[in-house]
Amino acid sequence: MKKIALALLTAASGGVSAGEFTKPVTVNLLPDGMIELANDVTYTDDAGRKWRAPKGTIADGASIPRMFWSIIGGPLDGNYRNASIIHDVYCVRRSMPWKAVHRVFYEAMLASKVDPYKARVMYAAVYHFGPRWNVSVPIESKDVAAARHELVDKSGLLGLSGQTSEVKFTLAADSGMLGGLQGGSTKSILVSYSARDVMDLDGVTLKKLLTTSDSVQLFATAAQVSPASAEDLEKIKEYVKNDRSLDDIESMTFE
Repeated sequence: MKKIALALLTAASGGVSAGEFTKPVTVNLLPDGMIELANDVTYTDDAGRKWRAPKGTIADGASIPRMFWSIIGGPLDGNYRNASIIHDVYCVRRSMPWKAVHRVFYEAMLASKVDPYKARVMYAAVYHFGPRWNVSVPIESKDVAAARHELVDKSGLLGLSGQTSEVKFTLAADSGMLGGLQGGSTKSILVSYSARDVMDLDGVTLKKLLTTSDSVQLFATAAQVSPASAEDLEKIKEYVKNDRSLDDIESMTFE
């Protein structure tokens, strides 16, 4: 696998201050256009919040609507790569509100010296056509009955039904729940179930999942968003030619 060191810079645009990345970022190039982080990456936003992508993270830019790849030549190309890595990680993790994740993508693009016009286009893309979800909450109980009660209570708190929520167990690769992994990997693995399936799991399996997991999170599955059309792309490109604010971009409507 080839390694690449990426230089990361800081910029500002449109009244939005950019934060900064840790330096340098090194990645391994994988087949099919994917990359793997060879070191931990931290982006510190303008408010001082840290957004982390751990070593071993694999990204493919899938959190960026494909219709808009033509604007940038691919979300893992050039200056977009670093912002896309953070965006991919948090669109999968869903531990922060979706609006905050899309906004930090915009800010991180500016920090990576992406052209402000293209950054606005890409922000509109992910805001209107990218993933959406509810904030996740932890399931803290290790007892099977208590965990099931907690799952019901927190599903109600988030306004979720069994069909629209998901439970993710973060398991160590050597936990014994996953069998042998090739290459002796020590990376953590996310195992997902629908909330309804977790409720139906036999007690022995659920007990093993609860006691061997580093963390258990309940969150909504990504809301279905209509795919962007060529007309949507052109509308966004034209609208953001003027130095539109992010609030203006968020207020756009599409048929």
